[in-house]
Amino acid sequence: MRYYQLTGVKWLKVLTQFGFGGILADDMGLGKTLQTLALLLWMKEHSEPKPSLVLAPTSVLSVWQKEAEHFTSKLSVAIYHGLPAERRGMSLQDTDVLVTSYGILRRDIEILSGTTFRYVILDEAQSA
Repeated sequence: MRYYQLTGVKWLKVLTQFGFGGILADDMGLGKTLQTLALLLWMKEHSEPKPSLVLAPTSVLSVWQKEAEHFTSKLSVAIYHGLPAERRGMSLQDTDVLVTSYGILRRDIEILSGTTFRYVILDEAQSA
């Protein structure tokens, strides 16, 4: 990781340790996804298992999965998308990072609200 990315991860850790939320608003292409995945991996290694939810536009769902596979292979990532029957058959507890779209969240809010997530990460939140 680059220095500024490590600084970003340290800042996210401090926010977590004090129970605060935060916004990582770096310019496009500077590694916000990587920094977020690094935080999630650190949390997995330092606390009890609990899934995190990533909400993103449909066009970038696979980006999260590919970045996690490339940089943080110890994190299990599942894309919660597709037909309703496929989504309802997924185990939400058996993954570290559950990635879904804003549209699916609106459709399946009752199902997703039944899970306590460590983090809810809003990617491209202006798209919501």
